[in-house]
Amino acid sequence: MSRPKTFNPDDVLDSAVHVFWAKGFDNTSMQDLVSAMGINRGSLYDTFGDKHSLYIAALDRYVEKFLPANNLNTSNPALVRDILGKAFDHIIEGCSKDGLDHGCMVTNSICELSDQDSEISGRLKHMMSTYEDMLCGLISRAQDVGEVDHTRDPRAMACFFLSSMQGLLVLRKLSYEKARLRQAADQALLALF
Repeated sequence: MSRPKTFNPDDVLDSAVHVFWAKGFDNTSMQDLVSAMGINRGSLYDTFGDKHSLYIAALDRYVEKFLPANNLNTSNPALVRDILGKAFDHIIEGCSKDGLDHGCMVTNSICELSDQDSEISGRLKHMMSTYEDMLCGLISRAQDVGEVDHTRDPRAMACFFLSSMQGLLVLRKLSYEKARLRQAADQALLALF
């Protein structure tokens, strides 16, 4: 008979998220994870499986809890320009919980793993596709109310905004000045409005 867990799986998973977010997959050791999660290796393996399985669980948890896309409030009746502007603000101003700028775990995973791991790559593509769909819906809504020219292709504009946001996340990791990032975000908004 197995002993009951003496830890909350969600809490220790959040700890794993922060380790992977800061160090990436390859640079994170099992000892890093055990130390951060405060559980022994046996409990880690019993609860989450191997490092790859834990990474996937951590990536899913990051998307659920921390992803900058979650700040894209698609149900907000505000002008779409304001909603997109706030999403850009969040990207430009964002830092991780510990005050260090680890960037976006999804973006980091794309850069580190998309050409090495087909399972993770498939998940990342799905995440980006979902976010693009959200953006497309916002732009279509803006067209319906006359905020955006109805002759513009909402799917193409959504892909443009997605690539602009991802680009800002990468540049932010390089410690680009916020003023320069703000200029780029303003140019992206000008392209739509």
